[in-house]
Parts: sequence; structure tokens; C-alpha cells
Amino acid sequence: MSVNLHLLSNYESLFHQAIIQSGPAVSPWMTRDVNNTVPLSLAEALEYNAESVADALNYLSTVDPHVIVKTAAELKLTETDNADNPLTLPCIEIYTEGVEHFMTEHPKNIKSTKVAKTPVIIGNNNNEMPFEYALQKDEFFEKYDFNNLISKDFEFGDNLEYALEDIRHFYIGDEKTSVHLQDQITDFASDFLINHPTQRMAERFLELGVEHFMTEHPKNIKSTKVAKTPLIIGNNNNEMPFEYALQKDEFFEKYDFNNLISKDFEFGDNLEYALEDIRHFYIGDEKTSVHLQDQITDFASDFLINHPTQRMAERFLELGAKAVYRYIFSYSGDRNLLKKAYNLDVRGAIHADELGYLFDMEILRGDISPEDQLMIDRLTTLWTNFAKYGNPTPETSDLLPEKWVPITKTTQPYLSLDADITMAARPFQEAMAFWDVFYKLHETQHKYYQDSEE
Repeated sequence: MSVNLHLLSNYESLFHQAIIQSGPAVSPWMTRDVNNTVPLSLAEALEYNAESVADALNYLSTVDPHVIVKTAAELKLTETDNADNPLTLPCIEIYTEGVEHFMTEHPKNIKSTKVAKTPVIIGNNNNEMPFEYALQKDEFFEKYDFNNLISKDFEFGDNLEYALEDIRHFYIGDEKTSVHLQDQITDFASDFLINHPTQRMAERFLELGVEHFMTEHPKNIKSTKVAKTPLIIGNNNNEMPFEYALQKDEFFEKYDFNNLISKDFEFGDNLEYALEDIRHFYIGDEKTSVHLQDQITDFASDFLINHPTQRMAERFLELGAKAVYRYIFSYSGDRNLLKKAYNLDVRGAIHADELGYLFDMEILRGDISPEDQLMIDRLTTLWTNFAKYGNPTPETSDLLPEKWVPITKTTQPYLSLDADITMAARPFQEAMAFWDVFYKLHETQHKYYQDSEE
């Protein structure tokens, strides 16, 4: 994630090659709204009565940085388990002349970046969201509201229900959200938050031909260092269950799609229409329930990981990336990190599971099976080759029998990292097609919409 943001910043180029995993910059949870209460809260905690934000900032500039960090932690402003905390994610900064900025545009709008001439690997796991949704109670799925995610990226107004209806129909048909649709709801979250953003980011890198650090939301940045930069981007095949798998039944019974949707959209009076589309796609006409846990988890995966990854990949293409390599990690072994940490019995690879095959960790001590060792050897060789040559498979071998082909503006090949490694095409194709149409249909209600002529 950090690498992706740096590629889109106006700072000096830091990378010859880039590997993007764990979510792309255009994912709805990658940025947050400006929060000017932070300096005021910090000043107050340090017993300084600031008259304005500027006054608070002037005061804080005189305070020992270690004291500020300690105070922020005590105020719980930095807890990484809460993505809404003001100090855990970047915001879109207001451009001020003479001031260094990280990001003044949404990543999807940045037009010129360091992506040019940079090889990129981008990907995700095949089941991203279960790390979160698997922790939810049944009530979470029974009351699931698709708009909780959709609103992170869109502002539908009066059209909300139409938009959500499309999403619901795609993921759950006419069913009501329930724990029985947990897989479908999880797929939605994976597609929206990881899978499709990853695809969009990869395509955007190609467009950019791959400093303010970032003066626009990542989706809007048009000119960046992406040009001529090779990139790897990807995700796991079941991203969300690490969270949803731990939820109680009530989480699914009362699941509200808008909790995610509102992160990316502002539908206004159209909210219910948009949510209806989402509900129909993932759970049909059913009521959210624990029986729809898989479907609800799929929704979260799609919205938060899968579709943002796709969008980011496409964005990289737009920006002129030298090469964008996409992967989906699906392997399930004894070193899948979060599945092991949370003792989860869910399909595929959830968020961060691939890290167990890249790094040695205390939680993974013990004998390594031949199958796991093969995945370790393959993954570390791919990543090392890419770092050295800008090409993860400069030549094929018994270890790496498949040539990893980069995506293009008309094709979406990806490397499937499972017990066998194979080239495939268009991951999560049906869900990505739904979200492609959804984003196109509701483009102007996206929170960071920017007219193409601007």
C-alpha cells in the first residue's frame, strides 16, 4: 500500500521496481477525510488551550516529537486496527504554495507519476475478506448493509437504492442478507475493497507509463512516477474472512452494505437504489443473515480489495507503467499467516496469508512441509527476480515453469499462486464486471469524482 502511494506522489522516485500487495491506493479504505480536530485534541491533551487549528499547529511544532507520538497513542489516534483513526491513513491535502504535500489528488485522478519505466507486480489473495468477516457474529450478516462499504467510494444521493439493488442482485440475488450468505457478502467486500481496486490500479499504471507527495486522491492522479516503472500488484483470493470469520451471527443478520459503500460513494437520495443493486447481486432477495456469511464476506472482499486492485492495475496502465504483473495468491498451507493466527477454517488464502511464505515468523516455527517449502521457494524467487531484473520470470525453470505475462489494456492475465502456479485470465470475472458497470454507472457519485476534461 505504501509503495503504491509513493509511486503516485510527487516526491523523488524511490524504487526501480514495485511490488504492491495488501491492497492498492484506489481501494476505498486507503484514504480518509480531512480531520482538523487532531491538532486541537493533541494540544488540549498537552494542556495548551489553542484558539485555532493554526494556533495548535504552531504550539505542537515546539513540542518534543516523542511527546506528541506518545500523546497520540494515549488518545488512541494511531491504533492500526481502526481504519477510521485520523493518523492511520493519508487524506487528500489542500494545495498550498510553498508547502510540501504528500497527496493533493485522489489516486485515481493522478495523471503523471514515477510509474513510467517502472516494472510493477500487483496482486492479492484469492479470498481477501474472511480475515475480518470470519470473526463476525451471525447478526452482522443478518443485518448486513452493502452501503457501509459502498459509501466509502460513492455519493449516490437519491440514486443510492438503485445502485445498491444492482450490487445485492449480483452477490445475493433476491435473498435477504443472512449468515447463510456469509460467503457472498464476504466476496462483495473482497471485490470492492481489494480485487477490483487492484485491477483498476494495474490498468492505471499502464496509462501512466509508471512531488507534494500526493496532491490528488490516488484515483485522480494523472502524471506520476509510474511511467516506465515495472510493477507487481495482486491480492489473496479470499481477503476478508480474517475479520468476518470472527463475527457473531448478529453481525450478518444486521449487515448493512452501506457501511462499506459509504466509504467510497455519496449517493444522497439515491442510496437505496444503489444498495438494492448490490444486495441483489450478492444475496438476491434474501434478508441478510448468518447463512449468507460467505456472500456478505465476498461483497466486502470485492469492494475493499478485489475491485480496487483491478482498478489500480488499470490505472497503472493508463499512467504508462513499463509492465504491470498481476497475481492472485490462493494457496492454503500450514504457513497461511492470518488463518493460522486466528485458527480460521475458511477457503483459500485470506488477507496477509502470503506473508508466511515470504518471511520467517515466531508464530510459524516448526517443521516446514515439502508443499509449503515449494511455495516459499517459488514466491521468494519471483519477488527476488523482480527486484533484480524488473521481470519475475526472466526464464522458466522446474521451480517456475510458467512465464508470468503482464497485463495490457485489452487483456487481464494473472499468475495464480496455488499448489500449482499457472497463468489464468480475469480473476473474479463476474464480480469485477458488476463493479466495472457499477463504478461507470455511478461515477459522478464517487467521493473523489473528477471530470475527465479537468
